[in-house]
Amino acid sequence: MTGVIEIRKDIALDPAVAPILYRSKTITATTLSCIDASRTWAGGGKTAGYSVGDLIKDLTYNDKSATVRGTAVYDGGGVKYTTTAPAAGSPLIDLPDTFFLASTCKKVLLNLWVKVPAVYDAQATAGPRMIIGVAKGAAATPTASSANCHVGVLYTCNSAGSLATLQLNAFGAQVSSNALSAVQAQAGKVVHLALYAYANASNKVVFRAYVNGVAFADQVTSTDWSVPTGANSRAVVGNKGVQTGFDIAYTFYRAMINDLTSSTEDVATLVANEYNAYKESFS
Repeated sequence: MTGVIEIRKDIALDPAVAPILYRSKTITATTLSCIDASRTWAGGGKTAGYSVGDLIKDLTYNDKSATVRGTAVYDGGGVKYTTTAPAAGSPLIDLPDTFFLASTCKKVLLNLWVKVPAVYDAQATAGPRMIIGVAKGAAATPTASSANCHVGVLYTCNSAGSLATLQLNAFGAQVSSNALSAVQAQAGKVVHLALYAYANASNKVVFRAYVNGVAFADQVTSTDWSVPTGANSRAVVGNKGVQTGFDIAYTFYRAMINDLTSSTEDVATLVANEYNAYKESFS
């Protein structure tokens, strides 16, 4: 259905959040922000393309929005860009400040839905292409350094413009993900990529990736946990600000971030719920 009313039946609410019926069925009390490009807000029935300055309402109850910075077509539930800059604006989406982590956050979960073609950069220049980045630092473009990142996902391409390394960022640390082959196998398809990062007992940053609900082994880094700070901040979908002039062909559908520091919620269950709820929603 379309319109301002959304009817959902037979929903079992978590007792901890029973008074709240969220605008998206996988949002919980730990969700900081949820941006879904397939709707201007829940039940909105989005069908047309996007223009410079269009807002995508946060589906939590924080009255925030993401801002579309460039003209883009509406593609199967998402915002689609090519490697050529749009007719107007910049090929990225500014996320609300609710994507930034609190200084006390030690466990973060990012659920991300995107589609990236097998050849996503025809400019024949190897290097990182940011899918999503949330960072604070002293530099004018804080997302350009993993040491500044609260959370982020980068596709590093080879000279043919195809995925060579999947880089995951969180808490100022970075790993080359062991989920690379699984993501490569999803080239040109909608993929649900979940990133869980946390500080272990030794205060080192640990990464766990999920691809379409399937977990990969934890990767322990040598980087001490921290939540980066600085005068400059950026929360964005798209590559602008990493390497000026190098865009990435992609379709962005949905991103949700949770602070699980004080939560007893099971990460695998949260990821599975997200995947099962939306695996048929985008194309």
